[in-house]
Amino acid sequence: MSQLLRFLAASALVLGLAGGAHAFGGGSSDSSSDTTTTDESKGDESKGDDSKDDKSNDETKTEYKRAVEEIKRGAYGAAIPILEGIVARDPADADALNQLGFSHRKLGEFPVAFDYYQQALAVDPDHKGANEYLGELYLEMGDLGSAERQLAKLDDLCGVLGCEEKTELDGRIETFKAE
Repeated sequence: MSQLLRFLAASALVLGLAGGAHAFGGGSSDSSSDTTTTDESKGDESKGDDSKDDKSNDETKTEYKRAVEEIKRGAYGAAIPILEGIVARDPADADALNQLGFSHRKLGEFPVAFDYYQQALAVDPDHKGANEYLGELYLEMGDLGSAERQLAKLDDLCGVLGCEEKTELDGRIETFKAE
């Protein structure tokens, strides 16, 4: 586990340097297109553009909506093959990559989740959802410093008015510190 943490910390540092002030995020840097869905059983949220209005392929829209519904139900394993199909057709779909990261993280598959968050942020460095979720992944791995760096990236992305993703990660960091 120690090697994994060192790998993830080194990767985050490299990505932070390569990506400038912004890192990974959801499908759109425009927060008006980001949506939040809540898994009522766990209080978890899945962020991305579940409307997929900017997608021209109706099949992709339908599949993405189906995957988000599976995630809402907490059926992360059922969402993964749907999202993998979307990414197979469009490797630059940051929303689908972010949701893959989210689903794998909820299944405890942290290295796989980390890879998908990296891919989402490589496509869209301003994706607020992926930046938040990467921070949450760091917290789940016990890496407070990296989570705080993701919070700083969200602070840059959200500006003085803030955003839900920053507020959520900030709250999780405060809870982590209190535990």
